Amino acid sequence: MVILNILIQVLKIVFLLAFLVIIHEGGHFAVAKFFKIPVKEFSVGFGKKLLSKEKNGTTYSLRLFPLGGYVDIDDENKEGSFQNAPLYQKNLILLAGVTVNFIFAIIAAFFALYFQGIFVTNIVDSLKEGAPIVTSGIQVGDEIYKINGKRIYSKSQIDTAIYGNKGEDVSIVVKRNDELINYTVKPYEYTYVTVGFSVDDNNTVVNNNNSDIVAVGDKIIKINDIEVTNNQELEVELNKDIDDITKFEFNRNGEIITKEIKTEKFSKYYIGLMMKAADDSFGTKVYHSFVVTWDFVFENIRGIYRLLTGQNQNAELMGIIGVSEIVTQTEKGYQYLSILASVSMSLAIMNLLPLPILDGGKILLFTIERYRKKQFSEKFEKITTGITLSLLLILTVYVMISDVLRIIK
Repeated sequence: MVILNILIQVLKIVFLLAFLVIIHEGGHFAVAKFFKIPVKEFSVGFGKKLLSKEKNGTTYSLRLFPLGGYVDIDDENKEGSFQNAPLYQKNLILLAGVTVNFIFAIIAAFFALYFQGIFVTNIVDSLKEGAPIVTSGIQVGDEIYKINGKRIYSKSQIDTAIYGNKGEDVSIVVKRNDELINYTVKPYEYTYVTVGFSVDDNNTVVNNNNSDIVAVGDKIIKINDIEVTNNQELEVELNKDIDDITKFEFNRNGEIITKEIKTEKFSKYYIGLMMKAADDSFGTKVYHSFVVTWDFVFENIRGIYRLLTGQNQNAELMGIIGVSEIVTQTEKGYQYLSILASVSMSLAIMNLLPLPILDGGKILLFTIERYRKKQFSEKFEKITTGITLSLLLILTVYVMISDVLRIIK
């Protein structure tokens, strides 16, 4: 069973890496073929060629190492080649890979959310006792229509808006009996601790980043020798040991395991709104899947932008090792789909960066060449490609080391 489990985890990682690269290259291939630009080879995998077949001038091959693939498009300086194709055709071919990854990310995220099926609406269900929201005038049954000018459709959008406001007053528009009413609410700060894993209402671990300490399915029964029977008791005891070592007792398949875990302090802002759960109907699940999927898309784009512009200095880059670690922890199909969606979206966005060896950089260079009416010299291309490749390799090594240190920490 252990060997079978290891094999399954390896196959999950290989499939993720190979599939996303193959569909990316497949996008380039399909559009090049559409424009009748010769494609020398479409390879699945790298290394030694295992199987190959030629059809319509293209060799389709299967190679030894299945970690992706590539498309070899004819770029010789001759009629009908990629090099002499019109600018719009070149750019569309280059954009095709990114577009396929982007579309797949949206589809995968949609189905991951649909099958997970946990959605909360933008309708107020109750107000937290003692929170400033109680005296604001907002009522149970109100629809949260806008926050700080942004249209709201789900609880996740409410949370994002409040967290991002960092304690400043929040402008809220509610819809009540077809009337739009404006309110201003002051969020309150909530301090909590994190231990690297999350639990359900019965204190059973359901998601885990502390793989060497706890396992999914472990049930917390005591903290610092004090029994905790539900999520509320667990939260109370955890908050007694902020920024300290906490002693946990777990029940793992009948075996009692004791672990000491470092707790860390974090803060979030809330306004005290509890929202109504969505109906578990097909139409409702489809609607909320689309809403949350588009949130996922824009948050990915905004997150990478903030990282590249230095606005999010605490963000951690994650490479193949980090992604592989997360993949091995997935147990449900929707969890795996969610990771596929995130990696595919990241691959799409990163490929649009204006770096010479990436699709975005090639589009930029081809566009500049078109308007300067002169190609860049071969020497220039080699230098810029070499510098970019070196920087990306350094970044890759740095991220891999960070992944390893985070795992063994």
